[in-house]
Amino acid sequence: MSGEKTCNQCGVIVSLELKNIWPSNWKGSRYDCIDCAKAKESIRRQTKEWKDYHSSYGKKHYVDNKDRYAENTKAYRDSPEGKAVRNNLGRQRKMKQKKATTNWIGDNMIAKVYRKAQEFGLAVDHIIPLDHKLVCGLHTWNNLQLLSASENSKKYNNFVADW
Repeated sequence: MSGEKTCNQCGVIVSLELKNIWPSNWKGSRYDCIDCAKAKESIRRQTKEWKDYHSSYGKKHYVDNKDRYAENTKAYRDSPEGKAVRNNLGRQRKMKQKKATTNWIGDNMIAKVYRKAQEFGLAVDHIIPLDHKLVCGLHTWNNLQLLSASENSKKYNNFVADW
């Protein structure tokens, strides 16, 4: 019986060699099988205390290590893999824009909006996003708005239906 333990939750006898049972207390005198342990952990992670602790911990960790995160992000962007990912994302975005551009509106109006954005140092945003789970906007001049870079990143891909 030394090579076997009984799960305290479901009562299943499990061999220790299979490594699908672990101690459920610090002494190692109580054991839970993997399935029961996962179920307990899943329930524990849904508590407000756990969510609050891990949310605040993550925010504090980011603030304390902001420089390190910035360095790692820059190193990844400059790496061949990071450049390939960015190029691919850019290509995908251009293809979505191309699909969403109408033939009956000239490109000169869209170009004017982008020139004005460059002139004023603003970002061009689609009012109705090109790719959203609820809607699909068009890449036309009357679906574009000029926002500051921070406002544009806050808006992200969100769409507010106000009808």
